[in-house]
Amino acid sequence: RNAKIGNYIEAFNRITEKGGWVIRMGDDTMTKLPKMEKVIDYPFTKFKGDLMDVFLLMRCKYFIAAHSGILDAALLFQKPVLLVNMYIWNFSYPWFENTRGILKHIYSHSKKRTLTVKEMFEGSWSMQDINRTTSEEYEIVENSPDEIEEAVVEYMDLLESQKFGLS
Repeated sequence: RNAKIGNYIEAFNRITEKGGWVIRMGDDTMTKLPKMEKVIDYPFTKFKGDLMDVFLLMRCKYFIAAHSGILDAALLFQKPVLLVNMYIWNFSYPWFENTRGILKHIYSHSKKRTLTVKEMFEGSWSMQDINRTTSEEYEIVENSPDEIEEAVVEYMDLLESQKFGLS
């Protein structure tokens, strides 16, 4: 939701460098990806369809997602999930031991800086669903390409080691 696909390109490169394939899900109203080795921009293929969506989710090794309807289907298949650009933590947080996530940022105009996670959680109830925070005081900032890439690399290492204990 409300994230630029271009911010995911370096993460896709890390996946393909390790021998993986990336199949970008979605629909044909989304921005097209540039042509990349081992990356399929599935919404723009002749294979796009409801049953194929389900098949791909059922067969994927893991799923990288933002909050969206298709995320729920991946969770129903109990797939390992990395959530990026999370905009809500109190109801849609990582569900399983092998699921991780990173939040979008909240920039405070009055403080002239990004809030810490602690400040976000201690803020008003409206800040707990930052996608609906409409105050002119705050600006929602999506995860950077570096943050997404770092999260994906770390997540692939966790999947490989199968050591999901929390520090």
